[in-house]
This record gives sequence, C-alpha cells and structure tokens, in this order.
Amino acid sequence: MQFTAYITGNRRDISSQPKILLTHISNFRDHCWVVATDHLSDFQPHGHHKPKLVSFTADIIPYRKQGVTISTTLTNIQGIHYVRTPITTT
Repeated sequence: MQFTAYITGNRRDISSQPKILLTHISNFRDHCWVVATDHLSDFQPHGHHKPKLVSFTADIIPYRKQGVTISTTLTNIQGIHYVRTPITTT
C-alpha cells in the first residue's frame, strides 16, 4: 500500500532492532515505530531538524505481544522519497 508520513529524528534503540518514529501516517495510524533500515535512515532528519514528509510503499502486519494481536505496524518499506509541500502565500 502507498503511504505518506512524517519521518522524525527520534530513534528507539532496542537490542533486537533499532526503530525510527513515523507520525501522521496517511490512512493508517497517528504514529508507528518501524525498523531502522539503512535506506530509511538516509531520509531521517538529524539533530533537532523538523520532521520531513515522505511517501513510500509498505505492508501492514499485526503487532503481537505474547501471541495476542494488540495493534498493527508497517514493514517492508520501499520506494521512499521526499514529498514537497506547496508554498503558501498570503
């Protein structure tokens, strides 16, 4: 499926796999922690820079804890590119 979201500079270092925070994900959820692949990390803002709007394709999978589905998450993120936001004038 195709999504747009803001990629933030936030990282969660989990012993199994580091995660990156995506927010305001179109037609999905308010936020989602996803595996920090090398390709996804290339788009991540550094330091205190503003989140960047990106578009990508991904698969939705259930997130399970102790065998019980508690939510969904994104995986297999591909085709990432920046989305230009229109300049507004007053």
